[in-house]
Amino acid sequence: MLAPAGILEVDTEQLNVVFGTSRDTSDFVADSLELWWTNRQAAHPQVRRLPINLDNGP
Repeated sequence: MLAPAGILEVDTEQLNVVFGTSRDTSDFVADSLELWWTNRQAAHPQVRRLPINLDNGP
């Protein structure tokens, strides 16, 4: 079974969804952020610090 994790870029309204099998463990969250940043860093060349707001849902 796959577990989703989403990253919303508020300024561009781009939603990125990653699926994994580790079910929201800290490793899964860190891996998702690393994958997202690897793919999206070029779109944000001015960014030096990433503020991250975690939402665990309802």
